Amino acid sequence: MVLAPLIQGVINRTKAVASGRVGQPLLQPYWDLLKLLQKGAVYSRTTTWVFRAGPVVGLASMICAIALLPFGSFAALAPFTGDLVMVAYLLALARFFTVLAALDTGSSFEAMGASREVTLSALAEPALFLGLAALARQTGSLSLTSMLGSVSSGTWMRAAPALGLTIAGLGIVFLAENARIPVDDPTTHLELTMIHEVMVLDHSGPDFAMIQYAAALKMWLLGAVIIAIAVPRHSGNPLLDGGCAIAGIFLVLTGFLLLASSRLVACIRAVAIQGMLLGLLAIAAQDGKLSTVGVLLPLTSAAVKGFLLPWLLIRAMRDADTAREIEPLIGYNLSVVVGAVALGVSLWLGQRLPLPNQPTSFLLVPAAFFTCLVGFVLLITRRKAITQVLGYLTLENGVYAFGAAVALEMPILVELGILLDVFVGVFVMGIAIFHISRQFDHIDTGRLVTLSDRVS
Repeated sequence: MVLAPLIQGVINRTKAVASGRVGQPLLQPYWDLLKLLQKGAVYSRTTTWVFRAGPVVGLASMICAIALLPFGSFAALAPFTGDLVMVAYLLALARFFTVLAALDTGSSFEAMGASREVTLSALAEPALFLGLAALARQTGSLSLTSMLGSVSSGTWMRAAPALGLTIAGLGIVFLAENARIPVDDPTTHLELTMIHEVMVLDHSGPDFAMIQYAAALKMWLLGAVIIAIAVPRHSGNPLLDGGCAIAGIFLVLTGFLLLASSRLVACIRAVAIQGMLLGLLAIAAQDGKLSTVGVLLPLTSAAVKGFLLPWLLIRAMRDADTAREIEPLIGYNLSVVVGAVALGVSLWLGQRLPLPNQPTSFLLVPAAFFTCLVGFVLLITRRKAITQVLGYLTLENGVYAFGAAVALEMPILVELGILLDVFVGVFVMGIAIFHISRQFDHIDTGRLVTLSDRVS
């Protein structure tokens, strides 16, 4: 209930970075909720108690649904047999009262949005029930806690097509229920595209805060169900499972950011986040058996990868007076498609690769493979020398993530030795980039190859 609004902040910030904007702060949804709670609510004289009950019932329904949802190795607060049906009907109850509140205003504009919402619900609810029924059939349970807790890599080996189609169907339901493109656009006010937003135009103050918070809880609920199916994790330690899952998710997200963004600063920051996550992951992978050396060495690695190397690269970027990768060999949209294919291949390899040790989390091995593939793509398809250095660092991060996932006894001193080589390489590349840019007024490696061919 605390972290749910943060998802909207991450989405807004990611969209801004992908489009070359600074964007809102990550905590902006929290500030918006606080601001709305401090304001007063305005009610039309044509509305009744139904209009005021809509936000309250919607928020109460989402809180009850969250109480039935497990997360990672943590069981739900109030699980019972058949609670999956209860969750689906709680979603329907929230939608029903939101539609009633929109109709209670007497506005034909909001009635139009209510009509569209009911039409979409007639398509989304059967898909939701069918997906949950398929999951119940594979796990032999009717409770979300036992259903999602029973999904494992062995379940995927046995029923990969059914689970894959379930994730695809629930993904479409996720877009429809949360008013996302291409079903809806929550940022527009055009009549042709408004569905959910048009139903809540007359709400204000605390009522609108309850609607926004309930929407964040719904996004968390459906997203947690999809993640629990796609990336099951069960090591027996809830904190370790949750931490490894979050680390793997952020590795994948930063990989897609590297493929989608032309801004070098955003790419450098993404690699810095990877480095800090891997340092923390090395500590979490010790599963409580901590020592002074086992903590200091990963923290040193995180400091070098998360702060020192990014500082050197940003300094080299400013000295070279370049801020973007203008003409990559493969466009950014196609790079994202290549990344999606690479993620699918990584998930397939992670399930079938014979490993000497059981991974700490099912997600870490595919995330490590995906990070390596992203590094290869950057090395092959980008022209700027700085971006190719980032590709080299991303490749090294992927190798280290794989070691942390399956070789927990790997001496961290080996990683520090490799890290020293990486540090020296980045330092030398920074000096080389500065002198190349001063001599040739660019750092395009393609043009440098052409120049070397002419000289030879």
